[in-house]
Amino acid sequence: MTNRFYSLFLPRSMVILAIVIFLSTGLSRGEIGLDFEIPAPPGARLLETKPVSIGGRKIYASLYESKQELKDIIEYYQRFFKENNFKLVLDEKGRPKNRRLLRFKKEELMVSIAFLEKGEKREITVGKYLQPEGLPEIDDTPLSLKDFPLPQEDVTGKDLKIVPRPPESVRWMCEEKRSRITLLYASSLSVERIREFYRQQMYIQGWQMTGEIPIGEAVKAYKQASGKKDLGLQMPFKDAENLEEIISSAYFLEFRGKVEGREAKVDITIFPNFIDKKLGSMVQIEYGES
Repeated sequence: MTNRFYSLFLPRSMVILAIVIFLSTGLSRGEIGLDFEIPAPPGARLLETKPVSIGGRKIYASLYESKQELKDIIEYYQRFFKENNFKLVLDEKGRPKNRRLLRFKKEELMVSIAFLEKGEKREITVGKYLQPEGLPEIDDTPLSLKDFPLPQEDVTGKDLKIVPRPPESVRWMCEEKRSRITLLYASSLSVERIREFYRQQMYIQGWQMTGEIPIGEAVKAYKQASGKKDLGLQMPFKDAENLEEIISSAYFLEFRGKVEGREAKVDITIFPNFIDKKLGSMVQIEYGES
């Protein structure tokens, strides 16, 4: 159960940042070598590309999507970098099982490539940065939320007409897969006010609430049953709120109803803003049809 709720705290707008946690940077001292062109993965389409700053360092990263076999993409890059006299300095597998990370180096130029298998598709993040002699590795550089500007306006996508969006909110994510839609919002209102909003508004719009879980009680029961003092979870950002406290203050609401004659289900998870609880709350809505 805890793994499910942990996954809520990395919206799609931050996926590229979560993947490039292994990448990073180069101080701006001429940026020698950063003009080296890295080809796109075979058969891939570009999803996003942008420079990112981590602890004052720069990383130039691109996120691709491909349906090519993972082994073929990996062999392509291994061959490309060998031909260009790069040294393979890292080949990490299995954290999680569907991820793999390769890192190549030539003089001060470092290239990290993260592969993530998602069903029939592969997401590939390609990043390049400088690693001068004596500079700490990026793995040892704590991440800061200040390095990752978050959306101030709605990201691309659309709201559900049959499920109200949270009041005073900004849409951070909109993802649609087959008949399932996932939305993530940040609202300036508190968890309790958002909770009461959905308990009332979903009833008005014809939905039946079939379950409500105060996650804090579930966490308490889990720790008592397991004998553990904490969940052992940490946010990757040094200045984020305590993750266990965020989870323990969350609510999970489950609704069922019919949409155009078809059985449908809505799961709504409400939790404090993980950046700063004073900013309000975050709401994840998952809608699916049977």
